[in-house]
Amino acid sequence: MKLAIRRVALVGTSREIKFEQGLNVVRGDLTTGKTPLMRLLRVLLGTSYDGIIPEFSHVSDLAGELQIEGESVSVVRRLTQTPEAAVDIATGKFSARLPVSKARRPGEATYNGWFLEQLGLPELRVPTAPSRPAESATTPVSVADYLRYCRLTQREIATDVLGSSLWYKDYKRRIVFRIYFGGYDAKVAELQEQLRQIETRLRSTQQQTHAFDQFLEGTVLANRAGLQREIEEAKTRVIAAQGRSANLAVGADRTPESARLGQEILTLDATIRDLVERQRAEQTAADQNGEVARQLRAQSGRLTQAVVASSHFVDYEFRVCPRCSQTVTSERAQGDNCYLCLQEPAEQLTRADLLTEQIRVEQQIDETDDLIQVHTAAAERLASEIDKATKHRSELSATLDRITETYVSEHAQEIAAAAGERSDAAARLEHLETYARLLAKADAARSSTERLVLERDSIEGQLEEAERLDRRAAERMDHLETRFAETVEALQIPRFDENAEPRAAIGQADFEPIVNGRRVEELGGGMAVLVNVAYMIALHRTAIDLDLAIPGLLMIDGINQNLGRDHYDSQRYNLIWHELVRLADEHGDRLQLIVATNDVPDNVAGLDVVRVRLRPDDRLVPLPPGEEPDAGERSG
Repeated sequence: MKLAIRRVALVGTSREIKFEQGLNVVRGDLTTGKTPLMRLLRVLLGTSYDGIIPEFSHVSDLAGELQIEGESVSVVRRLTQTPEAAVDIATGKFSARLPVSKARRPGEATYNGWFLEQLGLPELRVPTAPSRPAESATTPVSVADYLRYCRLTQREIATDVLGSSLWYKDYKRRIVFRIYFGGYDAKVAELQEQLRQIETRLRSTQQQTHAFDQFLEGTVLANRAGLQREIEEAKTRVIAAQGRSANLAVGADRTPESARLGQEILTLDATIRDLVERQRAEQTAADQNGEVARQLRAQSGRLTQAVVASSHFVDYEFRVCPRCSQTVTSERAQGDNCYLCLQEPAEQLTRADLLTEQIRVEQQIDETDDLIQVHTAAAERLASEIDKATKHRSELSATLDRITETYVSEHAQEIAAAAGERSDAAARLEHLETYARLLAKADAARSSTERLVLERDSIEGQLEEAERLDRRAAERMDHLETRFAETVEALQIPRFDENAEPRAAIGQADFEPIVNGRRVEELGGGMAVLVNVAYMIALHRTAIDLDLAIPGLLMIDGINQNLGRDHYDSQRYNLIWHELVRLADEHGDRLQLIVATNDVPDNVAGLDVVRVRLRPDDRLVPLPPGEEPDAGERSG
């Protein structure tokens, strides 16, 4: 994976530095800004910004140009310490403004996520507690974690292996190593997440099962067949008790007298209903005939007016027929026809015609009044019969109630016993069915627990298998170990004890370099520097040899740290530079090296590889006149 830094500029100053492929040297005196510059390069690549040094306070942005797989990428990052700080990126076909590492809204991309995608590296989350992966929270593997194998910092180069002395860094360092060498991938992360979810559900179901077991201990649930038998017996008792109660409830109706009275009451009810209907019909007929009589009298009055005035008899609005008392409307006739007789009115009536019509109307009024009297009398007679029947029914009902009360009183004890038996049987059945439901829930919880245990065991087995270095990963490790041994000999790292073994190896568990049987933290400062440099050179040679995903960038700061200037240390310092130059010569097209140092050997100084020369009077960020650098930055 080719990754190179082509340019970096401090916005707000005139400082701009260009880098080339192959070897690049940042040379400078103490406190001139070498280490801050190396830290800024990491910031450009997505590492969090920690403020660097106070003199950066008036530097607003960090601008740069990267090259990722041959494509040029322009980057401008705000120099603030918040994870939401804006980063502007632009390529030949893409541009965006993204937060560094924390999205401001759901679904928003980040610079770190975009960078990982461009580098072809998986975006994973790993447990924060490796010994309890199923229970612990997760943390993302960031760009900074991946690029740890691309830099040796001044702080770590003489103390540990890429921050391995800090457990929270060391775990992700080992994860990243396995990702690069094929022993860890997205499948492992997915399995760990599945395991975490299953453990959570398993704890819940186990607690639920334990609660059920405690609640049901010592109950009838000890024998499930017995419980089911008792439920069936309880149902039978409930049905039997309900039957007895029903029989006792209707027992009073089964005596001859109560049966006769009941039948007579039913007959009376039918008679009363019939009388009520007939009375309602007679009253309706009387009312309708009253309306007809009113209409006829109004017609007679108008006829009288017509006779006296010798004028034509005009239309009169009828709502009911004066003959049959049925409702009539004007819509039943067409045109000007009369809607009563449906005939066309005569064009002219004589006085004799009007007198004849008035006599007929008067006769019809008399007939209608007679009908009203007949219907009214019939309605009154029927009302009297209804009243008599209703009173008789009340007497019969009272008699039947007395018979029923006597029966209930005589059988009160038996009725109460039947009701109590029914209530007890129903309560017992409900109690047993509650137990049965609890038992079903307990069974479901146990089944779920068993299923989850099987899933957990399966995933743990897959996880264990996936986390083992496969044969190809083991071959890659062997290749790295061979390269490391070659570099250890090339740097002539001393062997103080001829019997110390192994001479040069890579730890199979922690992937740390071992020289003369010792790890870096067991070595002196100068030896630790030599071993770390040898390890990183071997690592990147292996990445190029085997085409691993490690980005082709190596930044080293503090290369002369803890190395003296006597002949012995100078020789090894020169050997380090010899190996770096050789690495750049052999693989400069696939690897960019950026090395910060106080000075370089003469043979390196003549190679035209120094990209910036920092001095007290030309610092990375010049201090205002009269200001002195902080004591903590004097090693930079």
